[in-house]
Amino acid sequence: MISLTPVQPLRSATPRAMSLRLRDDLIIQQVGTDSATRWVVKDPIAMRYFHFRREEFFVLQRLDGTHSSEDIRQQFMREYPAENLTAMRLQTFMAHLHENSLIITDAEGEGQRMLVRRRRARANSTRAAMTNLLAIRFPGFDPTRLLDWLSPRCRWMFSRTFVAACLVVIVAAALLLAVQARTLLVRLPDFHAFFTVTNFVYLMAAVAGAKVLHELAHALTCRHFGAQCHEMGFMLLVFTPCLYCNVTDSWMLRHRRERILISAAGMFVEAVLAGLCVFGWWFSHPGLFNSLCLNQIVVCSVATLLFNGNPLLRYDGYYILSDLVNVPNLQQRAIEALRAVLANFFLGVKLPRAEFGQRSHIGWLAAYAIASLVYKLFILTAILWFYYKLLEPYQLQVFPQILGGLTIAAAFLLPLWRSMRFFGGLASGGHVHWFRFLFRSSVVAAILGLIIFVPLPRTVSAPAVLESEGARRVYVTVPGELKSMIAEGTFVRQGDVLAELESPQLRRDVAESQGLLNQEQRHLDNLRKRRIQEPDVELKIPAVIERIKDLQDQLQQRLTDLQSLSINAPRNGTVIAVPNDQTRPSEGELLAWSGSLHDAKNLGCFLESGIQLCLIGDPDQGEAMLLIDRNDIPLVQPGQSVKLYFGALQNHLLTGKIVEVAEADTDVLPPMLAKQVEIPVRDQTDNGARPMETVYLARVEFEDQPQRIISGSSGAARVRVAPRSLGLRLADYVARTFRMEF
Repeated sequence: MISLTPVQPLRSATPRAMSLRLRDDLIIQQVGTDSATRWVVKDPIAMRYFHFRREEFFVLQRLDGTHSSEDIRQQFMREYPAENLTAMRLQTFMAHLHENSLIITDAEGEGQRMLVRRRRARANSTRAAMTNLLAIRFPGFDPTRLLDWLSPRCRWMFSRTFVAACLVVIVAAALLLAVQARTLLVRLPDFHAFFTVTNFVYLMAAVAGAKVLHELAHALTCRHFGAQCHEMGFMLLVFTPCLYCNVTDSWMLRHRRERILISAAGMFVEAVLAGLCVFGWWFSHPGLFNSLCLNQIVVCSVATLLFNGNPLLRYDGYYILSDLVNVPNLQQRAIEALRAVLANFFLGVKLPRAEFGQRSHIGWLAAYAIASLVYKLFILTAILWFYYKLLEPYQLQVFPQILGGLTIAAAFLLPLWRSMRFFGGLASGGHVHWFRFLFRSSVVAAILGLIIFVPLPRTVSAPAVLESEGARRVYVTVPGELKSMIAEGTFVRQGDVLAELESPQLRRDVAESQGLLNQEQRHLDNLRKRRIQEPDVELKIPAVIERIKDLQDQLQQRLTDLQSLSINAPRNGTVIAVPNDQTRPSEGELLAWSGSLHDAKNLGCFLESGIQLCLIGDPDQGEAMLLIDRNDIPLVQPGQSVKLYFGALQNHLLTGKIVEVAEADTDVLPPMLAKQVEIPVRDQTDNGARPMETVYLARVEFEDQPQRIISGSSGAARVRVAPRSLGLRLADYVARTFRMEF
């Protein structure tokens, strides 16, 4: 869609108005509501579409070869007295119309000039295609015969019943993914397992299949509402062959709702396809069908969220937003608005009112232009990074590097050059406030320099747990009932009894193992006595000996467990209570114990294995353990200052220094740290939790010891690390969020 805007003149002279007239073969359609009426003009030869506002169409109607430019301007001023239509703006507008072959003249050589403009338009179209190497479109064909055959056979798909059924599939699949989110994450393969060469072929097939259905949905919906589809062809979307169709004729529809439905049809079909594949993937066993379903889910969801549904790119979401805000050719208008804002801010030049709909729209249109440019750069970078990582194992990463340089240069250098020419033209007009330009440019440059180059203080946040310095944790290794427990604060020596547990079941198991062992030993003695008279008995003896050995090992293990019911001190020190870290019980269940295990009321409670019984250490000397994110570990070094807050200490500020950072990933997290942070855990052990991803621990010594040490108390810490500029921090954030390596 091309919209004409009476802005700055494109040429110094224009054809005489008396000799200009509107082409007779143009198709004109009024669209929109009464408050936002527009006229769409269709060029049936070039298959181009133009939008006109009410004021523009007023001028267009009077270009019939009988009105002079001054007559048109005077009539316009009487009809729209609030608009200041100067002779220069009117000439510029007619120059635009003539340039796009909407008006013609009977002057000699007009046909040759139209041919030159046609060739220039084709050249511009070719250059525009070369700026987008990730979406290469080839010349298409007229699909009218294909759609004439498909439309009556697919009419049932537009019934309310079928649409409702599709919505049920989408909602049901979304609910399944939401309810089974944890299981879903476990079943998903990692990057290297998913993007293998074999699966990459399946992925490309999924992209091609989804895009064919996507474009057919646009074409059939366009025909359903009465518009035409004159072009369909093949394109390489991120080097994947797929289909495209041109439904620009939907602009001829009067109702905005119909145009929005045409734009959304492709995404709707992809959502239905993804919903069906969710059920196919969930209920199928690993194999080819399962892999194909997963690939289709990824393609449809990623394509909708990042590309088709995102209004910052010129795909379906862009056209939906354009209709919703009633701003045709939204991207061009946004760039014009951004230029107007920049020209006013830096140069003090107020441009004539462009096609912003309302003056109040300029702000959000300029913001949209900036967001669109940033997002486009992000998408290009992400796609090229993906191909870089995919080809890196094969030493072919030079290809995405070359392609990335060409693509980014083509996509951004040409618009930058046009903008420079635009502002250069303003400067040559002599209306620039140079002092304002120099002052504000210097301020902006200084701010950018501050952001990019000046290091600023930086801290790293980390969860913390308070511990007694050098304390040893004591755990229950064998489940049982608590019969006795040493008092908190008691000084003990290594080997002293801390607690006694009782397990009647374990004692029965010991008696059972002893009985079975005695029985097998008597059986062995009996076999040995009989083997002299019965030689065949000799063959049974090895099996009995093996069973006796197994029973001896079983008995020995159970006797060891029986001894473990008596829990002893691992070192000299003071008994320190630990917080109650029981998991919150389900509705209708009760906690096994409450308060502290040292309380007399908890005698007789049942303790599972892995329960932390107490700590043995010095209660007057404390330290903190910090869990450092693996992305922050290069920044954290011994000697850095730390500020800590612990809820159990009424958030009293504590200070300290890091004295040790784990050089290797921690195998087991302390229980309180494992509960405080939300990281995937492989399993629980007697000493804590085994994380699935790499984590690091840092030990902090306090500068001033807190008045009391509540071991196991959780809190938060902020580590003062080396200064870093805001620009580098942004790069770190992008790398961390998308797991890129710079």
